[in-house]
Amino acid sequence: MDLKSDNRKRFQDKQKLKRKHATPSDRKYRQQAKLAEKEAEEKEEDDAPLPLPSNEERYTRDVLQEIQDKEFDPQSTIDKLKQKWENSDNIGGEDTPAKTPPTRKRDILNMDAKQLNKLLGKTDDAHVGSAEHIKLPHQGQPREPLTGNGNVKTNKPAAKTSQSLLPEDLGQDQDFLDDLL
Repeated sequence: MDLKSDNRKRFQDKQKLKRKHATPSDRKYRQQAKLAEKEAEEKEEDDAPLPLPSNEERYTRDVLQEIQDKEFDPQSTIDKLKQKWENSDNIGGEDTPAKTPPTRKRDILNMDAKQLNKLLGKTDDAHVGSAEHIKLPHQGQPREPLTGNGNVKTNKPAAKTSQSLLPEDLGQDQDFLDDLL
């Protein structure tokens, strides 16, 4: 190991002497090498990618840019809304929803499909079957009183409907589950 360290020391001493007693051309080339090295470092720093901004900044920047692109005029927005409201009132007719919908649950429960569609403003009845032959269990029957524990008092057996859209297997299962309740 001693030989290795001696060789290293001798080499370093030679390099010091060369730098100390350099010729003008050596100094010139050394200076050019230093300048080239500095320029390369600066170029690397310039080429280094900037850290990416967070997503939050990107979204707020987009929104702010959009706001700057178009000025917000509340009066024009209010005028447009009033015009839409007046146009919807002027159309009227049987297909439009009622002006004052019923506020009671009982009224809504007693409505048939056509009345509910009219209330909701839907005009396409192609997918809805006629409501005349379907009678819901709560229509025309008084409500049954509740007992103290929250269960419904039942004196009658469960009503069986003759017309059903369910397959017979599912109808039997549904009747069984209804009996359990």
